[in-house]
Amino acid sequence: VEAAATNLQVHSVGFTNLGPGPGATVTANYGLAPDGTTTASRMEWSAIANAYLLAAGVSCGAGVTFTGSFYIKPNSGTSNVYLWVADSSTAHRFGITVTPALAFVATSVGGVGSLTSYTITPSVNGLFRVTLTGSFSSTTTASTWVAGASAGTGDYNPAWAQLEENTFASSYIPTTSAAVTRNADVLVTADSVVSP
Repeated sequence: VEAAATNLQVHSVGFTNLGPGPGATVTANYGLAPDGTTTASRMEWSAIANAYLLAAGVSCGAGVTFTGSFYIKPNSGTSNVYLWVADSSTAHRFGITVTPALAFVATSVGGVGSLTSYTITPSVNGLFRVTLTGSFSSTTTASTWVAGASAGTGDYNPAWAQLEENTFASSYIPTTSAAVTRNADVLVTADSVVSP
């Protein structure tokens, strides 16, 4: 049973609204998402450390806790990877650095970002769900990021981006051109009605 929650991250399905940065190639609707539909994107790069893919930016207030989450499947690669919540300049960010197989390496915090916690949880179809919780010391416009952290190659399938004003990630809420709020679950039993 979940409380009401809002996914602020628009165009959340496959990270396709803003597209790739230098050196990255993105193919939409390439791989399997957690629900079995072919809606996960494919992000590839070769020998370029600055390759990145980000979803559309969201206004994030100073000192407010946000949790970014997404699913990602590692296919192959040689470079470490940044998994971030960050603005377009990356001056404001919090997140982690992982190996090509998504094993944790280090926290990755910008000058005005603070990472509180993270999780990397195996899911279905070879995907992992990544959650990143933290805050910024000044107001910025941030989004979820996947980026090459070092020279080398990378090949990943990201899907289902989510950014919430919350201390944890709720279950995925799909969005298109606007944020979407999911109502609180209501559990109905033979004797009572229970809501979070």
